[in-house]
Amino acid sequence: MRKASRKVVEATILRLCEGRYLTLDDLADLLNRSKDSLRNHYINPMLEDGRIEAKYKNVPTHPLQGYRTVARTESEE
Repeated sequence: MRKASRKVVEATILRLCEGRYLTLDDLADLLNRSKDSLRNHYINPMLEDGRIEAKYKNVPTHPLQGYRTVARTESEE
């Protein structure tokens, strides 16, 4: 079975993280992907471009680190 496209996975992460923080463990379980792959290919790039935010911004390796979708204003959509 083929893996979902990058666009589909990113959209799914954004939907899952709307209004709540999810940990990397949560996302890996929900998306059936490895934590390292998720972090390197999705989470870090999405943090960099501002689509998601970290719960503990100043402590990237915080054991309870979580991510949520950044709310967009209507003018940004």
